[in-house]
Amino acid sequence: MPYSLVPRSTLNNARTRNVRATQLRLAPVRKKRMQFTIKNGTPQGTEPLCKACIWVHMQTGFRESEELMHCSYDRLRLIPFPVKTCTDYTNRAHPSWEEMQKLALPVEPKSTKAVRGFGTEQPQETDQS
Repeated sequence: MPYSLVPRSTLNNARTRNVRATQLRLAPVRKKRMQFTIKNGTPQGTEPLCKACIWVHMQTGFRESEELMHCSYDRLRLIPFPVKTCTDYTNRAHPSWEEMQKLALPVEPKSTKAVRGFGTEQPQETDQS
């Protein structure tokens, strides 16, 4: 038995008793499985951010692996990997500022100053023709 598998205390006791370490019957050393977790790993099954961006130019083939994405924000550039975050991202589902102004309804604010106390009511002029 190699000395690396025998504990030191057993070797020291065996030497003092004049017994060889190979004659000792020891159970093999078993290694325990180490459990670990990976934080911030690559999530499986998530869509890249570019698929919902207005600046993307996508080309897809018949296979799932046949897909090219180009970003056209500043100039046309190839995107070689799925993007998680982007500083130039603009969601195509959200309307732009100009589109929101077109859809907005004009709202006139009402005067919030209420007459308090004793006030005189102004007579209203009526047209009697």
